Amino acid sequence: AEGIWRATGLLEAQHQLHKALPLYLRLAEGDSSYAEDAAFRAWVLAKRLGDTVTREEAWSLLSGGLGALVGKAVAPDVALPLAPQASVPKVVKLAQKLVGLGERSWAVGALGYALRKQKPSAQKRLAIAQELEALSAYKAGMLAASMLAPTYKTVLELRYPRGYQDWVEKYARANGLDPLLVYSIIWVESSFDPEAVSSTGAKGLMQFVPVTWGDVAKLLGVQPGDPLDPRTSIRYGTRYLRWLGVQCDRELACVITSYNGGIGYTTRGLARAGNLYDFLRFQPREEPRSYLVKVLYTYAVYRALYPES
Repeated sequence: AEGIWRATGLLEAQHQLHKALPLYLRLAEGDSSYAEDAAFRAWVLAKRLGDTVTREEAWSLLSGGLGALVGKAVAPDVALPLAPQASVPKVVKLAQKLVGLGERSWAVGALGYALRKQKPSAQKRLAIAQELEALSAYKAGMLAASMLAPTYKTVLELRYPRGYQDWVEKYARANGLDPLLVYSIIWVESSFDPEAVSSTGAKGLMQFVPVTWGDVAKLLGVQPGDPLDPRTSIRYGTRYLRWLGVQCDRELACVITSYNGGIGYTTRGLARAGNLYDFLRFQPREEPRSYLVKVLYTYAVYRALYPES
């Protein structure tokens, strides 16, 4: 699969699109890690070549964030809620008592221990996940819900929570953003863990490196705050997305890619490639492309789950 992927790139560089197209389609029909990208590229080339038959075939194979990029519905079906457990599990009652005593961290720990050691039923796991979300332990709740069948709306809402909703709604709307996009970026960046720190030193819910954090503080006209404070991270993140929107002329894919790869890298790459689709195929770095795909798919799921937002 890797050899075919490299060969298609060489063929495109030689402007032999007719030879590259069937190879992309072959990859798209397989189960390698290149399948999704190959389906997208087959769709792009078929469109350029006016090959409507291959274009429709490639469209049928499109999935994930790249499918969402070109307007295909890719989010999971939202089914009926999973029936809750008839009675409140003992560990949930214990957690609620601990919270009442001011011991939130102990409550989260007790719930996490029950998930690891007790092998709870689906209904009990659901109750634990819901309690973790109620305690704003979103990442732990997401992990608990990930062990449940994702065909239920209740489960999907736990796997894709609207964490820190008041702050996200406030700062997103103040900066002209869709709150569901902000949730999607937080989901990909930190899984709603306000204390997340990456290997590159990015911190907080929206994962800022120190230099960018300082730049956004200047945009806001304030001294740099604590990047591990969730409210501050959301405030800075939404302001940065607004700034990126101006630089990208409101082009969503440019904004998302720039949030990960940097505005300079993205705008130079787009100018060099001539268009977004070729930039995604031939950019020198893999991470910005995969980041865009993850955010777009997550955004599609959030819009399916919360259409009223």
